[in-house]
Amino acid sequence: MEKGTAADGQPRDSDGWLERYLPQRLDAATWVTVRPFVVACVERLGVGQGAGTMRVVRVLARLAAWTV
Repeated sequence: MEKGTAADGQPRDSDGWLERYLPQRLDAATWVTVRPFVVACVERLGVGQGAGTMRVVRVLARLAAWTV
């Protein structure tokens, strides 16, 4: 059973969820800009697939967007 997230109910336990992830609180242009950094950080951190990973992605995305 896949669990949904606050990001439009996107599954977080299936493979490849990060490639499909679209944050609700960032506009598309900002996400396109910061996404490579966020994905690289998450992969380097190796945080897994749980709810904590989603939290890390959201926080990294917001911080990255803020810096831009």
